[in-house]
Amino acid sequence: MSALSILSAVINKNIGGIVVYGLLAVMSLWFTAACLATIGDAAGDRRVTGVVVKRWHFDAFLCSCVLIHAGLIIAWFCGLGGLGLELTGIAMWFLILGVAWIAGWQPEFPGAYRRVWVA
Repeated sequence: MSALSILSAVINKNIGGIVVYGLLAVMSLWFTAACLATIGDAAGDRRVTGVVVKRWHFDAFLCSCVLIHAGLIIAWFCGLGGLGLELTGIAMWFLILGVAWIAGWQPEFPGAYRRVWVA
């Protein structure tokens, strides 16, 4: 998405946009990579407002992120863009951050899953 924003700024010959989107691209690459690594490493169950979040929930979230970003890229190539595309990208950043925050919690293990070592 950042590359498409830079490409739009280049097409419009907007030097300020190229600089700003270039800096945002570097920061967003690090941010997104760190968050996705946290989500990818999540194991175990977490309780979020009374609902148990399991590993497959994180996998489903990652798959939905891929589909949403693919849709955004297709929309850009179809001529759709502007503020809506930018706000959707920012919303995805916040959503990824929220899920990474939950993935970083210590997992809760119910008694059935707790392994007991007997000497």
